[in-house]
Amino acid sequence: MTVAAAKTGMLASTRVIEAVERGLRKYAPPFYVLDPVMVSTTGYSLLADDAKQGLRERLFPLATVITPNVYEVEALTGRSVRLLKEAEEAGKQLLREGASAVVVKGGHLLEEKAADLLVTRDGAEAVRGEWIETKHTHGTGCTYSAAIATQLARGKTLLEAVKLSKAYVTEAIRGGLPIGHGSGPTDHFFYLRRDDSEEWVRRLALRESEGAW
Repeated sequence: MTVAAAKTGMLASTRVIEAVERGLRKYAPPFYVLDPVMVSTTGYSLLADDAKQGLRERLFPLATVITPNVYEVEALTGRSVRLLKEAEEAGKQLLREGASAVVVKGGHLLEEKAADLLVTRDGAEAVRGEWIETKHTHGTGCTYSAAIATQLARGKTLLEAVKLSKAYVTEAIRGGLPIGHGSGPTDHFFYLRRDDSEEWVRRLALRESEGAW
């Protein structure tokens, strides 16, 4: 089976990062989405301090796009990011440091909630979505980056992939599952549990075929 795209999430340590680099160089997937999981949405560190530089030096140059959240882009750049303009400047800094493209996931921006920013060498474009008030958002970033990798594998441009994935993850958040005592997960299969599931899939397919994104 030919692998059309790869995606990584939490890597935790330098040894894991080095192993991922070896695998990417050996198998060279056409697309690689790097979700630099360093800080959780609740603010907890998920990457060893000595591994941050390895992430930047070893994996950034191999990635089609990196998808940090606001906390992670702040940790990577040393900048405060609360506005779209600040997200753009932080993204440009990461481009100068070796990234090919950056999606700043803006769920925690103060200026405009639920607005992400795609930053490439051609410029920056905001990808806006609906803000959904819920605590059941566990796995949102992982879902988003995996969806982007999937759309790239299907032949979409990076901007198309981000927009389609934004629409998908918004509905996955809307269908978030109240499991356990903390933040529940997003529902990857929300469309199987909704009365309008067939209509939602039809609308998504229509938008995609018409190039409405």
